[in-house]
Amino acid sequence: MVIRSRKQKKCKNCGTYDIDNGSRGFCGKCYRFILKREQVCKWVFSDVRTLKGYPTDQQCHNPKYFEMIKDAYIAKAGDILRSIKMREIIRNGSVDGLDIESESTPQQSCWVFQDAFINFER
Repeated sequence: MVIRSRKQKKCKNCGTYDIDNGSRGFCGKCYRFILKREQVCKWVFSDVRTLKGYPTDQQCHNPKYFEMIKDAYIAKAGDILRSIKMREIIRNGSVDGLDIESESTPQQSCWVFQDAFINFER
């Protein structure tokens, strides 16, 4: 068991004590995605200055797709923040057999899906 000072702060999102100062109470991992989510929320299609980080592909510069892309970016940042939080909960909590099994079993590699897609086209 690790003994910590009561004054030591933890991340507002994931609860880790590995926190960098000057990041509004978030750890370095979470802060990056908090900033990205805030930046995307400020996107306005008619104002090019707000589109920092928006895809540069010409097909994306269409008002029809703008809201879908914006919503997808916000959702992805939220998913990543939840994932970081869950990893930290598992890291600080007790470890059970399922945690060990999920880390030790090999995951399906991408080539399996590519091969299935190629076979589907034939």
